Amino acid sequence: MIVKIHPSWALIKNTSWKSITSFGSEDEEQNKRTLGRGCLFYLVMVCNVKIDYFPQILSPSYVFFSTFASFYNMITATHNPAVIYKGLKLFFSAVIPLEPLSLTTAEFKKVIYKKFRGTTNISAKLLTELCRVAIHCPFTSIRADAIKLVGIFLDKFQWLDRFDLTRILLTRNEDAGVLSFIVSYFKDKIDEILREPRSPGYHHFIRNTQMAEVLDMIFELDEGSETDIMSCYDRLMSALNLLRFLFIRDKNNETLIWNRAPAIEKLFIAPLITAINISRMHMKEEVRKANSKKPEEQLTSMKIGGVPLMSMDKERRIQIVNSAIFRFDMMQSVCSRTQQLIDDKSKS
Repeated sequence: MIVKIHPSWALIKNTSWKSITSFGSEDEEQNKRTLGRGCLFYLVMVCNVKIDYFPQILSPSYVFFSTFASFYNMITATHNPAVIYKGLKLFFSAVIPLEPLSLTTAEFKKVIYKKFRGTTNISAKLLTELCRVAIHCPFTSIRADAIKLVGIFLDKFQWLDRFDLTRILLTRNEDAGVLSFIVSYFKDKIDEILREPRSPGYHHFIRNTQMAEVLDMIFELDEGSETDIMSCYDRLMSALNLLRFLFIRDKNNETLIWNRAPAIEKLFIAPLITAINISRMHMKEEVRKANSKKPEEQLTSMKIGGVPLMSMDKERRIQIVNSAIFRFDMMQSVCSRTQQLIDDKSKS
């Protein structure tokens, strides 16, 4: 197959090249051919096999959309880590040459959507699948590549589409680690906008009519003061860092964050502090149990990071619990500093 790669590029010169970019068929043989072409693209674009025969006059956009069907199916149509790995590497190779702010969802509708049956937002679906890989793939390196590509892909879209896709990801994900990444990305984009000079179309992001909805999703405690802090620690810390950042940097209230400060203080900060105190008390009780000399008092059903404390020896158990208490102290410190910003603003 490798020795015959270079004639494949002759497809560019005739209409049969279009078959390389077609996908969405339910036919199993067609899906196999799409995955096969993906492996061919992977060998050429990632491994540089016969790269000298790859046409150098093709625009990055053309290469991206021509290979989209292949890396999309490699990432989404299988749970095989080896295939997903190749799909991620091919995706990376195709998306990196694109200029920031060069993609729009309208362009996807024109070039891709009409060829994909049953999916109205293929870019959002791909991002969602990347998050799935980042959560469920058993290999750390593949998970890291997947979540990294979420940010890289989002950066290729114009500001309005970046905002909409970020909002969609916030609504479709429940994993604390992924949500933490998305919230941090959202914070970084606002920071980028607040720096001068501002890139064209920035107002579609920072002054979006759905900004209030997004902020409400980020600064939300589903269970109020009963929230399990440990299970969503990463997401909550990212949300707190974003909140403090907005209070400090958004001096002109472009995100209207100060308009929502009273509600955030009441519905987010106050119950979060209560939840932290409750969680800290639980952890101190776990320390007491671990230090008890009575076997019946050492029993516990608590898990941290999905690992039962009872499966650990005493020293490890105390170390893990004390680490959790330290993290609670860090979170409460950020809460206090954020609350101080609100108090200072109300006095001015």
